[in-house]
Amino acid sequence: MKIIDISLTLHPGLVVWQGDPKIELITDTTVEKDGSMNSSLRLGAHNGTHIDAPAHFIKDGFGVDKIEPHKLVGECTIIQIDSDTITANVLHGKNFKSRVLFKTKNSERKLLDDPNFHTDYVYLTEDGVEYLIEKGVILVGTDYLGIEKKSAPGHPVHTKLLEKEIVIVEGLNLVDVQPGDYELLVLPLKLKDLDGSPARAVLIKN
Repeated sequence: MKIIDISLTLHPGLVVWQGDPKIELITDTTVEKDGSMNSSLRLGAHNGTHIDAPAHFIKDGFGVDKIEPHKLVGECTIIQIDSDTITANVLHGKNFKSRVLFKTKNSERKLLDDPNFHTDYVYLTEDGVEYLIEKGVILVGTDYLGIEKKSAPGHPVHTKLLEKEIVIVEGLNLVDVQPGDYELLVLPLKLKDLDGSPARAVLIKN
């Protein structure tokens, strides 16, 4: 059995969504001076590898603590996407599990290694979402910090997914991962009523 960590390491130099707070890891006490090390964190709910909950875009939507755990653990498929957008036409004919992760040119370009935010990332289109919903997906993941085009009016991709309570995972590190079927485990912090949370994501290959 092989376990592959596909989550980003949180650190102050990590790229964040444009306008989001930078990550701060603060050492409050040290072993040398105080007998133990204790730290504080300052970060956004959507920093690094993270999960979006319905509350992120849906009025009265539930928080990340209410996401059904069975959606976060189980069979998944990583699909290689070579186009600049993930459309219904691109997805047509591809076989995938109910949890699907997209490895795109974002990984090839190693955008998540660049501390500067990029707006020209590969994203999922509205008709692509409708195709995924029709196929019965319960989780969708992507290899940059946003799953849809930046500043898309009305955020239709997020809205369509979250209205259906489909889990969105953004910021996955898929650079060294081959397309195919895996077991996925992606767990957010259980933060009451929050719109999202950083998460640790691993793949298991038997």
